[in-house]
Amino acid sequence: MVSCPSCGKEIDHLINWSKQWRKYVVRLGEGGDLEFEEVEDDVDVIRDEFLCPECEEVVAVSERHAKELLMGKTKGGVNVGKLMWGPNA
Repeated sequence: MVSCPSCGKEIDHLINWSKQWRKYVVRLGEGGDLEFEEVEDDVDVIRDEFLCPECEEVVAVSERHAKELLMGKTKGGVNVGKLMWGPNA
């Protein structure tokens, strides 16, 4: 296991928030509800944040840095503060 660069607790995983653009065709359904059909498999990732599961500090902002942190090859840390977007923002 590795230690979180922010809180120092041992962690074996990170939490990833990924802000993405997706393309949909939107139709009005029979019951009056909107129906969404994804038309492209290609997803454009706008931003990734990888958080410590213990303190919720952002410790990496790319897959490469997250992997290096979990492998113990880097100490991580990005100095961007608490969760910037997501359910707790």
